[in-house]
Amino acid sequence: MKLVHKTLETFIIALFINLTISDYAYAWGAGIHIMEGSYVLDHTNLILPWIAELLKAFPYDYLYGCISADIFIGKGSRRRDDHCHNWSIATKMLEVADSPSHFSFAYGYLCHLCADIIAHNFYIPNQLYLTKSTKKFGHVYWEYRSDAYIEKKYWKLANKIISRQNTHNDEFMQRIFKSKIISFQTKKKLYFQSIKLCDLEHWQDMVSLISRNSRWDVSKDYILYLHKLSLTLILDFLNYLDKSICLNFDPVGSDNIRIAKKKRYAIKRAYGKRPTEKFFTIPEEILKLPEKPYGVHL
Repeated sequence: MKLVHKTLETFIIALFINLTISDYAYAWGAGIHIMEGSYVLDHTNLILPWIAELLKAFPYDYLYGCISADIFIGKGSRRRDDHCHNWSIATKMLEVADSPSHFSFAYGYLCHLCADIIAHNFYIPNQLYLTKSTKKFGHVYWEYRSDAYIEKKYWKLANKIISRQNTHNDEFMQRIFKSKIISFQTKKKLYFQSIKLCDLEHWQDMVSLISRNSRWDVSKDYILYLHKLSLTLILDFLNYLDKSICLNFDPVGSDNIRIAKKKRYAIKRAYGKRPTEKFFTIPEEILKLPEKPYGVHL
């Protein structure tokens, strides 16, 4: 009983932070982004040699970039020119980077956006389409459900990354992003506090408890399948850069997230029952990509 109370308390605190600081939750949590970044560092033979050498020389800058896109809370899922998940904003980092460590950080940031193509265009929209929830709560809920399968070592690594002295990368980001209402440091503190919550002793016990009592299922195999697709896009980008198909997709997922709930409502109104099959499918151009990750597991 104490475990139940403890795990539910942890979930409520984490949920409160996400719902009150942002209307745009992070569909892949920091654990998944760090796991994907670690995979790239462990398999640099799969990417362009000169990028491989850069990332190996500045691995912590790369990993910090892999999670930093989600510092900028409160942007929503609407399409905006200054959205932190826009390609134009992220590629600007490569234009203004003035040191190897900044370039390594920028590639980590860009890899984050590659991974979010799958999360924001397919995973979250499908879950919002299939389940009854508000867009805000549902987005947070499905993030936590996907994080249930991440090994705790990646959360520990995430904490190690954010505990390092990252002043040079923080100043680099602030040259590109202008915080108008909430300061950069406040956003960073709130986001990283949510990461620390994820590393609590009973975190995965909590998510497992929520999952066992939920009528909405998301299997480990399904999350692994999507995770592999995210890695496939990351590898494609780190091989083809501005010619990568990643740039054909919106990392914010504005259209699909907007359509998901409207489509669910239309189906229920027309047929009197909720949808049972996924609506948003992975395009063939992604499924046919040759850069397939190997040795991937959760």
